[in-house]
Amino acid sequence: MTSTVQNKLVDWHQVWKGMMENCSLVAVEQGTMKQWTVIEAEEFLKNAGEQYVKQVMNKLNVTSNDTVLDVGCGPGRLTIPLAKVTKSVTAVDLSPGMLEVAKRRAKEEGLDNITFVNKFWREIKIGKDIKQEYDVTIASNAINLLGSKETQNNGKKMLDWNLAETLLKIDAVGKNNYITMSVLHHKDFSRIFDAMGKKYQPFPNYIVVHNVLHQLLIKPRIDYIVTACKKHNKPEKVLKRIEWICDISPEEKEQVKQKLLSTKVDTNSGLQVWALMSWQNN
Repeated sequence: MTSTVQNKLVDWHQVWKGMMENCSLVAVEQGTMKQWTVIEAEEFLKNAGEQYVKQVMNKLNVTSNDTVLDVGCGPGRLTIPLAKVTKSVTAVDLSPGMLEVAKRRAKEEGLDNITFVNKFWREIKIGKDIKQEYDVTIASNAINLLGSKETQNNGKKMLDWNLAETLLKIDAVGKNNYITMSVLHHKDFSRIFDAMGKKYQPFPNYIVVHNVLHQLLIKPRIDYIVTACKKHNKPEKVLKRIEWICDISPEEKEQVKQKLLSTKVDTNSGLQVWALMSWQNN
């Protein structure tokens, strides 16, 4: 059976939806996405590698006349360097803490060509919250979470997941569209969740997202980016991530800590591989 035939037999959007609804790495509080504090956003930025930014910027190949949409912009890892070399950037993120850090950085750099929008991507109104069209759109390591939207069910807050809607909105406004996703998952997470007696479900990988794009009749090109990833496996870093995701007890925290300390990994170096999916609209 060819891969084309297999793709027609699988509803990849439903595969993705099921994985996100059960994903162990999504921090949800009271039916909505957990928000980053300013301190957490600054810590995230401090640990982010510059190699990734440089390599993605080289792939985007933007010009001084381009308008850019940065969806899921976080603390402005790409927003700030993009604003320095393009006409304007619209930066969208769900987290006020992330946007506060990005705004501070923009002010420090003297940049006045960035528009910040604090909303779920799927709640964004084209032509109202953002422009009708951009020369470049980029969703950097955020596409899975961009598929969420807050809804109400019998007065109770909950998250709705829809990747197809998310991708179609990006496709609707972008001439040149880019999505980056991590290829390698943190190998310690599965063992950590086992230690807590919880089932581990990772994020959907880029192949799932790629197949959803194909079912939407979008055929992206895939390139790969390899970066050094120092301190990626530091026990204290992983523990903070687990604490942010899960409401764990002191006993569970100690179990996780011991599990991390007993795992022999090289914490000083490592590699991270990213998939860069891109497509154009005429």
